[in-house]
Amino acid sequence: MTLQVDLDPNKEMNKDARSDESDDKDEEDHDHKELGWSNFQWEDEGILYDSPEAIKTQEGMDVLLHEQEEVPECPQCREYMVFVGKEAVSEGFMPHAVGDHGPLLQAPYTMNVYTCMSCYQVSKFLDDKARLQLHESIQRLSKSE
Repeated sequence: MTLQVDLDPNKEMNKDARSDESDDKDEEDHDHKELGWSNFQWEDEGILYDSPEAIKTQEGMDVLLHEQEEVPECPQCREYMVFVGKEAVSEGFMPHAVGDHGPLLQAPYTMNVYTCMSCYQVSKFLDDKARLQLHESIQRLSKSE
């Protein structure tokens, strides 16, 4: 049973009108009901976990992702990416020099390599030491002391 209180004393509502409004609200709630994963009307147990191999893969991914310091999103499909290793950059890198301040990033440095397990896109990011080097180089460009 629902009690409806109207603050307008001049407005009267009969029992039938309240019943109609209640029915409309119930229909509205039913229309917007959660229908499964991401509200795409997919059944939770059917789409992602349709085989024992898929369950094992998902469980393994969960372990990997929870252990990672960073969990980037794939730029292609927006799934989470798995850290697969590091890549040393040394020979062949031609740094960009800014005036008399020198290069922003100097080799050798290391990149963290991530792979998307959905579309196999590979992304690389500077590791912490290289990020610090880049920040310090950019800060040297500042005119403020």
